Amino acid sequence: MKTLTEEEVKTLLDPSRVITAIEEAFRNRYLDTLIPIRTQMPVAHGVLLIMPCYDRREQGLGMKLVTVCEAAPGSEGKLHATYLVLNPATGEPVVVMPATYLTELRTVATSA
Repeated sequence: MKTLTEEEVKTLLDPSRVITAIEEAFRNRYLDTLIPIRTQMPVAHGVLLIMPCYDRREQGLGMKLVTVCEAAPGSEGKLHATYLVLNPATGEPVVVMPATYLTELRTVATSA
């Protein structure tokens, strides 16, 4: 499994292509995409959010994991987002990456 840094994610993704893909998905009403309701699970000092997605046409499978926790002294903050890409045929993890930039791009695309 490959692990990407936030900088690598920014380098690899073309914002205009990401925004176009998201806009196209909205236009198609996500007909080829399965996006179940976000799962929320309470944890010791906050909540874990699980957001899976499967695109049948593109054969893309992944999930965003977000933890929102009370900020502990010395911690990097209270919100952490990670995206995991899976092989849709085998379920094997392929790539794990920070999801902060991905979330920013999606927010821009949905507000445009």
